[in-house]
Amino acid sequence: MRSVTANSGRAWRLAFAGALALASLGGVAACRSRVGPAAWHQEIGYRPGFGALPPSRTGIRFTNAVTLDSALWNRHLAQGGGVALGDVDGDGLPDIYLTSNQGSNALYRNLGDFHFEDITPRAGVALTGRHSTGAVFADVDGDGDLDLLVSTLGGGVAL
Repeated sequence: MRSVTANSGRAWRLAFAGALALASLGGVAACRSRVGPAAWHQEIGYRPGFGALPPSRTGIRFTNAVTLDSALWNRHLAQGGGVALGDVDGDGLPDIYLTSNQGSNALYRNLGDFHFEDITPRAGVALTGRHSTGAVFADVDGDGDLDLLVSTLGGGVAL
């Protein structure tokens, strides 16, 4: 990954457009919630809602821990990390990228049926120690595959 500063033109505009797109999704959800909650439809044999799946099942063992001293040093670190979903390997399944405010980021390849494989080392996207706060997948260079943009505290946007 190469580092891109916030003033570097096209990459910054694309990252900003991605952030606006994510913000607009939140606006749609907010508008929908004003209408009131939809009635839950239940069927025999189906369980309503979602349930937690353990790391032993999913393969996702990522944590984003922030020390109190770091959170006091910079309150943005206490806000949590970011998540990006996208099909990075072209198999039709959404893969997951998770950012870490203090540690290493992680990329998990979707194997199907809620099973994931950590492919961070071979993808080279750990960005250890970069204080990553957000991420988005977008086709920045127009070549038809997804590129990864990661926002960092004090380090610009990594592409």
